[in-house]
Amino acid sequence: MEVYRETSAAGKEPLVIGGIVLVLLLAWLGWVGWNYARGTEGLGSLIYVLCFFGLFLWRYAFRYTCILTDREFVVLSAGLGIRREIRVGLDKVESFATRYRKKFFRRTGIKRYIFRYSAADYRPTRILVFTRDGKMEALLFKAGDEMVDRLRTLLPGKIIDFEGRKD
Repeated sequence: MEVYRETSAAGKEPLVIGGIVLVLLLAWLGWVGWNYARGTEGLGSLIYVLCFFGLFLWRYAFRYTCILTDREFVVLSAGLGIRREIRVGLDKVESFATRYRKKFFRRTGIKRYIFRYSAADYRPTRILVFTRDGKMEALLFKAGDEMVDRLRTLLPGKIIDFEGRKD
């Protein structure tokens, strides 16, 4: 049974910054493409700019939906005609942190980090640590305080609360 659902939200400031970066990337792509057509720039430069452009699209064009049920946590990602989902059973969750602190989690032995959030989303990054095939993995996502409160009730004793704490 579904407990709560939340979709990524775009903030004004990240969208403005993203728009400026997009204009700069398009200008850079046009410049390198024009020089490549003239023969003064190599194919490597064009591929380099296209990789940056693809990274930008991946960070800004996808939208994420977090779904919390009584048994699992699901993140659906959709954008550019691509749809993916990741499911984590609540019985496999080791811990959930209200904020992602890189220094803290670097020492935990997590083998794989799964990033599922938009750069345009203004909410804080959260982390859900779980086991899969005997290895610790982490799911990074952005969610509001309501999702945190719902996870807090479903995962008692597994919450790492970084609110007000500096690492």
